[in-house]
Amino acid sequence: MLIKRRDVLKSLAGAACTPLFFEAMSAEAAANNDLIVVVVGLNGGNDGLNTVIPLKQYGLYNALRSPADSGSSIAYAQSQLALTAFDSNPARVPTASTEYAFAPSMTAMRQLYATGKLAVINGIGLPSAELAPQSHFAGWSDWSTGQINVDGASIPPGWLGAALSPLPSGALGSTASVAGAELVTASSTTQGLVVGRPSDFRLSIPYYFPQFQLGQAFQRILSAAPPNAVAAGARSVTNATLNAVNAMQGFGQLADDYPTGLSNLGQQLFSIAQMIMGRSGIRGFVAVSGGYDTHAGQNNTHPGLVGDLGNSLQQFYGYLQKKKRSSNVLVVTISDFGRTPSANLSLGTDHGSASTAFVLGDMVKGGVYGDYPSLKNFDSTGNLAVNVDFRNMLSDVIQALGGNAKAVLGTTYPKLGFI
Repeated sequence: MLIKRRDVLKSLAGAACTPLFFEAMSAEAAANNDLIVVVVGLNGGNDGLNTVIPLKQYGLYNALRSPADSGSSIAYAQSQLALTAFDSNPARVPTASTEYAFAPSMTAMRQLYATGKLAVINGIGLPSAELAPQSHFAGWSDWSTGQINVDGASIPPGWLGAALSPLPSGALGSTASVAGAELVTASSTTQGLVVGRPSDFRLSIPYYFPQFQLGQAFQRILSAAPPNAVAAGARSVTNATLNAVNAMQGFGQLADDYPTGLSNLGQQLFSIAQMIMGRSGIRGFVAVSGGYDTHAGQNNTHPGLVGDLGNSLQQFYGYLQKKKRSSNVLVVTISDFGRTPSANLSLGTDHGSASTAFVLGDMVKGGVYGDYPSLKNFDSTGNLAVNVDFRNMLSDVIQALGGNAKAVLGTTYPKLGFI
């Protein structure tokens, strides 16, 4: 779908509210070997316990996942886990003492793990002492910004946008969202691009920015400027926007040999692949898969979701490898929070704490990081104990980007070792 000039001009009222975005369009393009980070959000709070199953604690796992009054279970049978079992060493062949298994639907993720380029981070989340009320808004905000318990009226920039904003960027800026989940990509000076398909380029003010304040600020800028400067500014914004539209539509012609029959997440990653293949200069992307808020009937949805995650990542990473464009791409997953260790009577799980995250890329030292939470000793809220502060993982990614992790996250963390 091509965007008409009049449609672009209609959107300029919103686009003009972010003039600093267009200043970035004159920046020198980033070097081709600069790291690109692709964040994949599992929106709703992923159940880590049914994503990576602790085989050494299988008896406890099975009991927790089988409510006594329901007559059923959301636990996977041990016989279902043979094909996806794995050990902390990706090269080791599974044996009777193997520690973990991916969900049975995650055969593609198991294949990625076998390459030695996938890190599995267990027990990750917000430290129990800092755990906010487990709302989706708070959880998503925490994971997107790298800050904890922030006031909804003063949400800080996203960690990815903040890390990249001081660094050189290409003509389209540093970051782009293909899912509308702009928070992680926003910096203090720009929201980043919001893209559907590359041929459906659009600009949007994120939901978390108070639009009337941006509008008032822009009006103050206009009222203080001479009339000629206002007209020149409007022309500059118009031309910059049209140039961006043309660039994005050009990327739509790339990666035409990408796998077909894509899911929604697969389509998002395809769009990102097009922009990577087009050497857009964008260094931070976000895609989102929804549906992870599995309060009821979890067996009907969760296996498909995590299976799709593995399939989509395998398609994306495999394609970039085939095209010899994977060497500087890192994929990292985030989610609102984990789920409760016990299944509820609706055969679902409720909002919890610790979960599992994945990091994928050529530079990744594959394996298992972080201690798997005990299924016998829970935290003070009755949830899985967090053994890895989520900001520790983000810190490693920010440093790999060349960003200042302490400036973004407020403190320093020891390296986990997956990069």
